[in-house]
Amino acid sequence: MGDRHARCPTIHDDANRDGIIDIVETETLAGTTMVPFTDDPISMQIISDTYPRSGADGSYVYEKTISLRAMQAAFAAKFPGQHLDLDRRVVFLHGVPANTKLPAPAASLDHIPARVTLPIACGVIRRVAD
Repeated sequence: MGDRHARCPTIHDDANRDGIIDIVETETLAGTTMVPFTDDPISMQIISDTYPRSGADGSYVYEKTISLRAMQAAFAAKFPGQHLDLDRRVVFLHGVPANTKLPAPAASLDHIPARVTLPIACGVIRRVAD
């Protein structure tokens, strides 16, 4: 991301014009997906079965208290030369049900199915206090 702030994508960022914005198309806007909202976000492990799952109404709450110092150390180990800089990043919610039909060009990371990494919501992180 360098010195610029991340931003959430819009339909204009659908580079392959397949009707969805996949995780690969978000990288130039928001950088690499880095901190997973799992039971152990400090692990930096994207593949996990401990992501929150929504209830029947489609909502869920994720709340986790972690050490900022521990997160910064884990981040530096996983992404050498980069800084956590949360106020320059965005938050994505990823994933759709397994039976969701996605267009063939929908891309993902490594061997992870696109349905797992598909961004479905995005929000900008803003600093509220020092």
